[in-house]
Amino acid sequence: MSKGMSVQRFIRGEPDGYLVPIKTEKLHSFFDKDNSNSENQKPRVLKHAAHLLVTAGQNSATARLTAVACENRYLGSGGWLPVPDFNFKEAKALAVFLNSTAGRLQLMRQAGKTIAFPTYNPAAWLPVRGPNIQDTSTLITLGDCWEETANIEVPLFREGEGNGVRALWDNAVAKVMDWDPNWLTELRLLLHDEPHVKALGREEFMEEED
Repeated sequence: MSKGMSVQRFIRGEPDGYLVPIKTEKLHSFFDKDNSNSENQKPRVLKHAAHLLVTAGQNSATARLTAVACENRYLGSGGWLPVPDFNFKEAKALAVFLNSTAGRLQLMRQAGKTIAFPTYNPAAWLPVRGPNIQDTSTLITLGDCWEETANIEVPLFREGEGNGVRALWDNAVAKVMDWDPNWLTELRLLLHDEPHVKALGREEFMEEED
């Protein structure tokens, strides 16, 4: 799964290519006389495949998503980091939260060397906090929101409100976190106006301020 603005347009992650392993582990059961145990021939890297993938770097203006959830487990590529140990239901709930304004703002604090095109390693995600997905009602509410928005194309960050899908995510997050939805809406609208999100250069930003 790659990260270009023309791919990963939905919170339901879809692979845009596949890798074929060149080498597999040559570990076979002593009792498997014909050495046909397919489980033992899987590439070692597959143990890292996950239902939840988070961004490893993106353009602050032309990107669309910070996380995707997939029914099948995938590894991602240079643009996405797999996060193992979550089942599909948990991945759906987390994807909604991480794409909400609350998730995006937390991630933006870990911008690294650049703001316009930040890159993230796994450590950058550690400070990000979210809802308790062990809570059944939280899992259901955020999971239902994922299902509702899974086939809605997500606009570019620079397009602001676009088709309103981000408002749906924020409303679901506000409900499970018991937050004022108007407060989260205000933060979302402020985020839309960030110069790096709107893809404004310094001179353009200064002109708007005038």
